Amino acid sequence: MWNRSVLFFCAILFLSLISFFPAIKESTSQIAIAPQNAISQPPNIEAKSALVIDLASGKQIFKKNPSAVLPLASLTKIITALVVMDLASINEMVEISPEAIATEGQSPIAPFQKISVRDLLILTLNESSNDAAIALVEHSAQKSNVPFDSAERWIIPLMYKKMFSLGLQSFVFHNTTGLDVSKTLSGAYGSAEDMLRLAQKIYRHKIWEFGKEESITLSDGVKYDIKATNKINGSISQLHGAKTGFTDIAGGNLLILAEAPIGRPIGIVVMSSSENGRFSDAKILLEWAMEKSKISDFMIQ
Repeated sequence: MWNRSVLFFCAILFLSLISFFPAIKESTSQIAIAPQNAISQPPNIEAKSALVIDLASGKQIFKKNPSAVLPLASLTKIITALVVMDLASINEMVEISPEAIATEGQSPIAPFQKISVRDLLILTLNESSNDAAIALVEHSAQKSNVPFDSAERWIIPLMYKKMFSLGLQSFVFHNTTGLDVSKTLSGAYGSAEDMLRLAQKIYRHKIWEFGKEESITLSDGVKYDIKATNKINGSISQLHGAKTGFTDIAGGNLLILAEAPIGRPIGIVVMSSSENGRFSDAKILLEWAMEKSKISDFMIQ
């Protein structure tokens, strides 16, 4: 009787242990995948095309039609500024022509004023001034003895050359500002992929410094406070650089370079959004990139 009781007890104990181990295995499996389930679904945005990249590694964090070639609008001015900075010193003085002032859009500069290349770059990149961009193009052409009326035709091949030298092939330029040429033709075209490839290559370029300046001094000594077109300049403490763009054909474009988190450079570009939607799109994508980066640091592989 005693032997039978012992055997019965051992059998019960053995069966209990067998049923216990699968439960441990199942519980461990659930813990391992929980961090992955914590990542939210990719965000819905208004832009037709968008891309978010970890600029240090080149890894794509978010993409939506990134290879679509779309109107650049004033994102074009980044490329114009790069070429101008290859041709002129930022301390050179530029005499503003009446032709530059006649370009579409408002500007604080007036004909025959003398303004430095540096201050014109600030206006071009921060306030997206078309007048300032054309004045820079004219000045660069004049240095090479090219007439004002041929300045834009002269510099566009140099813009192509600059992009080809960086391995960027999608860009098409009809002018140097990105302004619409007609109701159906944009001033320039390119893809989100190439815009962020460009940003990755020039991340340490001093061009981004001009977009952070808040004022310039005009030739009459009057201080002029910059009216930045980027509405989220002050809301991103880790902002490294930015450029806006908007035309009727292009819609709203925005390029953002930030460190999210600090020490990890992130590039965001949205294209063909709306005038206000480009800013909300960029904020959504920046928050998504930061959250995904944070979670991936602790994710069990």
